[in-house]
Amino acid sequence: MTMWSSVAAFLLLGLTATASATSVSCYWGSWATYRAGPANVEVADIDTTLCTQVVYAFAGLDETTNSIKSLDPYNDLEENYGKGNYKKFTALADQGVVPLLGVGGWNEGSVKYSTMASTATSRSAFATNAVSFLQQYGFKGLQLDWQYPGQRGGSAADRENFVLLCQELHQRLADAGLSFGIAVGALHGMTETSYDVPSLIPYVDWVNLMSYDYATASTDRLTANMAPLWPRLNLTSYLNVDATVQEWISAGAPAAKLRVGAPFYGRTYTLANPDSHGLDAPVVGAGVAGAYTQEAGLLAYFEICMATWTETVIEDGEAYAYSGNQWVSFKNPQTMQTLGEYAVQKGLDGAHIWSIESDDNHNTCGGGAKPLLNSLNKGLGLQ
Repeated sequence: MTMWSSVAAFLLLGLTATASATSVSCYWGSWATYRAGPANVEVADIDTTLCTQVVYAFAGLDETTNSIKSLDPYNDLEENYGKGNYKKFTALADQGVVPLLGVGGWNEGSVKYSTMASTATSRSAFATNAVSFLQQYGFKGLQLDWQYPGQRGGSAADRENFVLLCQELHQRLADAGLSFGIAVGALHGMTETSYDVPSLIPYVDWVNLMSYDYATASTDRLTANMAPLWPRLNLTSYLNVDATVQEWISAGAPAAKLRVGAPFYGRTYTLANPDSHGLDAPVVGAGVAGAYTQEAGLLAYFEICMATWTETVIEDGEAYAYSGNQWVSFKNPQTMQTLGEYAVQKGLDGAHIWSIESDDNHNTCGGGAKPLLNSLNKGLGLQ
């Protein structure tokens, strides 16, 4: 499908933005304070005019006390000459944005959250301690990123216990005037294995759909779009944003509580043959690690735009590019705006960004600072 046929399909579906969504939830990876050059993003670099919420990623779970704990005390706290980023971050509330604390994430795993959620006593302790922790540092709410109930060593009982945990958290946080949302996996079938959607919905203020990483070098041996908006032409697939949104709505979630995921990074491959560089091209593994993010198979958007690519192709609401034996699937400003327009036309609450430090925050590439975040806002009708 060419760029113009993708646009035509978009128009035929009636997906031209006529209104605006309400939420732009911006995760900030606090580890960006340790990076150099264009990769360094401090709290002071966060543009609060382009976010309605900002989420500090991440805090963790102390298993012994069923309480929230800092995962990087030097970076997070002021004690022992620390950088005190919790307090700097929550001070952003003075600029009109809502600062939230993200708890969990991939590296935290699932097992200890499964254990904590398994009894009424431990759920209650966690909720009580969460309120105290948030109030101590000035956070206005909690973003729970348990990845994932019932998976990665968790229990089959997690699906039910997750509802009970959210019920407890929602009540305690609401009583304290604090908000509460969850991030959920987006792969097909997780509403059956991990999330009891109708039971969950009353106890969350929003749901961040992690609608990306449908394809990665760790799972695929052919090039594929990481976060396509729609399935490939004439193919039936659940590996796209629209399928995830429809699955959650069909399972009982109101569209107005859902947010699509906006990835500010790309997934990369090393091609088996540089002359075969379209979709479904054979690969030998992950792409070369970026100079700043230093993870094979992944590039931040600023690393993508700093590189020279032979060609960039837009297909199925996603961009991909190639050069030599390197291939990357990512959102560029055009497809990011399209994602925002999609969220509006589906009546969604908006979008959440993973994560803002991966944008071209310092205009390194010459296209203006924060091109992805600006384009998403435009698509959402907020600019």
